[in-house]
Amino acid sequence: MKCLKIALGIVALSLALLSLAPVGVEAKEKESRFPASQTEVKGETLEDLAESYLKQVKSADSDREAEAEKAGDDAAEVAEANERFEARVIEIRHNYQEALSKLLKKLAGDDEGIEIALNLFSVCVENDDPSAAKDACDLVLKKQRRMASEDKSKLLNAYADCAMRCTDAEMMKDAVIAAADLLPITSVREQAMKLRYLREGVQALGLVRAYDEIDDLCDEMLKLPVAKDNDATKQSINDMKSQFGGEIKHFKRTSFKSTVIDTKDYKGKLVLLEFWMVHCPFCKKELPHLQDLYTKYNDLGFEIIGIIGGEDANTITNYISEKNIEWPVVEDYLIDNTWLGNEYSVAEVPYFFLVDPDGKLMAASMGKGKMGVTMDHEKIGRALKAYFKENPDGTPAIVEAAKKAAEEESEEK
Repeated sequence: MKCLKIALGIVALSLALLSLAPVGVEAKEKESRFPASQTEVKGETLEDLAESYLKQVKSADSDREAEAEKAGDDAAEVAEANERFEARVIEIRHNYQEALSKLLKKLAGDDEGIEIALNLFSVCVENDDPSAAKDACDLVLKKQRRMASEDKSKLLNAYADCAMRCTDAEMMKDAVIAAADLLPITSVREQAMKLRYLREGVQALGLVRAYDEIDDLCDEMLKLPVAKDNDATKQSINDMKSQFGGEIKHFKRTSFKSTVIDTKDYKGKLVLLEFWMVHCPFCKKELPHLQDLYTKYNDLGFEIIGIIGGEDANTITNYISEKNIEWPVVEDYLIDNTWLGNEYSVAEVPYFFLVDPDGKLMAASMGKGKMGVTMDHEKIGRALKAYFKENPDGTPAIVEAAKKAAEEESEEK
């Protein structure tokens, strides 16, 4: 059912011109596990292809349900039926990608090619094929001079979506810069919009710890006249450049459960610092989502530290107990005439900082007052999913990455 939902989403995106799919790249040669009639996607138009694609996926899902029903209580057979369904849908999706690519070549000089390219871009991202997705981006950009403003806006959304969903840092950076280049900068307001978009890119790159690529995006921002002519804007960009990937400001505080919390003790953990208040409606809205993320990822090494101030201690303690908040919550009280909120330049609550295992700042809510972008549970969830992505053997990918880095360091020595 999960794959069916993905399939429905792809088709809906394509028909709405908001898809993200790669173009101009043939599907890799593969040995099919299924008869061609079960995975082939045919059509002369985008609508034909979408209809054929959805028909194939629905057929695969029907076969899976029939096999599962026949298997009854046999868990092993049900699992095998689900595996066959997943494999078949993957093959169907790759065939859809190939069909889109061929159709695009036939319509290379046609405006409809933009729509197909966007859809192909989306399918390539779903297929985890970033190089093909980038080729699709490049092809769309070649057409962008003839695009209406409305279509440019759709293209921009497509790039943004890809950047937030793809973990290929170079592709993310290139996609963000290419999309930002579509935005005019003839007025201060337009430059502010472009700055905001690039900051969204910084946030996306930070969530996958692509600190070098963040520097590149900051350099792009510094080229804008509004940054060159405004010292405050220039300082804000330079601060961002130095803070992301830089060491956080460590602190030690006593939690409301009387335990001493020292951020230096959290090395090796992925940590979310959350500034919040009991009476903040947006904080209350985020709480159940954070609890879900904590339950899912805490055993893998994800921690949350809540930071709260300006409210009655009994109110805070009762709320922690009532909502069964499992992670530590500390009070933001004065130490050496310093408030943590001021140290971290917190502009509003809830305000989040995501810290990597080396104690470096990955991402943060960047404040509406600074042409910034917000960070909510959805962005945090995407970062955790990418960070804790499992390898085939079930171990978190970050473990494999650390092992590889250690081996490379050892070889250099």
